[in-house]
Amino acid sequence: MALRAARKNYYGQRIQNADNKSKCAWNIVNKICGRSKKCCEIQIEGDPKQIVNDIYQYFINSGPFVRSKSNNNTISSNAKTMYVYPVLSQEIITIIQNLKNKKSTGFDEISNNIIKYCNEEISASLSFVIQNSSDYGIFPEQLKRYIQKR
Repeated sequence: MALRAARKNYYGQRIQNADNKSKCAWNIVNKICGRSKKCCEIQIEGDPKQIVNDIYQYFINSGPFVRSKSNNNTISSNAKTMYVYPVLSQEIITIIQNLKNKKSTGFDEISNNIIKYCNEEISASLSFVIQNSSDYGIFPEQLKRYIQKR
């Protein structure tokens, strides 16, 4: 029990004194789990699950403390904020219907004619992929390709 309390206090102090508390916590978690990339770190011995649980408890208990110390509970507006509306299947259908009737293909080897033919079947899936790409900021590498025409 004394070791557990000492670990909890040690990690709590490190996190509390850190400028970037989230980064510090993840560094501790990665170190405990043996995923540290630095070769000269001190290794903490003990049950990794217990250490992670202690860190978890620290964050659970620190929330009310942080809120109580906050002077400003409002979020200021930012004129440079961008909101992207959800992509609807009907929008995808309309875009596909407006594609030129071509038999030529791109990297995916799918022609516009085939896409137009299965428009109704693929619109929901395309909408899902586009929306998730926007939500998570991840764009599939295969869709970043282009053909440079000379």
